[in-house]
Amino acid sequence: MAVEDNIKKIELGPKKLGEASKLALAEMLLRAAKNPKSEITMSDYNNYMKTGQLNFAKGGIVSIFDMIKPVGV
Repeated sequence: MAVEDNIKKIELGPKKLGEASKLALAEMLLRAAKNPKSEITMSDYNNYMKTGQLNFAKGGIVSIFDMIKPVGV
């Protein structure tokens, strides 16, 4: 599916919060994919448009206490 096709699918008018955030994320991914200095590729963008999910590194849960304790403790 071409980028132009995805842009044509965007409907104008009121949106639910979830729809608006997904639309904003898709637009940011597209801009990042077009940037040659970005690590995000067009395949990342196309995958998000097909699945609605990002396949970036999946981190674990971090405790805030581990993040703010002094080094060497």
